Amino acid sequence: MKTILVVDDEPGYQALIRFELSDGINYSVLSAGNGPDALKLVKENHVDLIFTDMKMSPMDGVETIEEIKKIQPETPIVIMTGYEMEDRMQKALDLKVKGCLYKPFGIDQLRDVVQRIAV
Repeated sequence: MKTILVVDDEPGYQALIRFELSDGINYSVLSAGNGPDALKLVKENHVDLIFTDMKMSPMDGVETIEEIKKIQPETPIVIMTGYEMEDRMQKALDLKVKGCLYKPFGIDQLRDVVQRIAV
């Protein structure tokens, strides 16, 4: 079974993704509410795909991605955002993220990204 990590400070998005992917597509889904907690999970687990929010604290999405890449550099990462953050989005793209989901996104969009990246 493949493992997906969801990093988002909004518990509703964590629960939505966990429910949809563990029930509908049969993935093991881990979740973290911030970057430091996500890094701990990445150090303790092999993760096949990561979804991370862009606007969080104490580390934003880009800072979280930079640190994850030091631990598991080949793990694909998809950013999620509900905000226009052109400079941070460009930095995330420079870090070679595999995609972006704009909040609010639909379940079909989520599943399409997972099937395209984590097959």
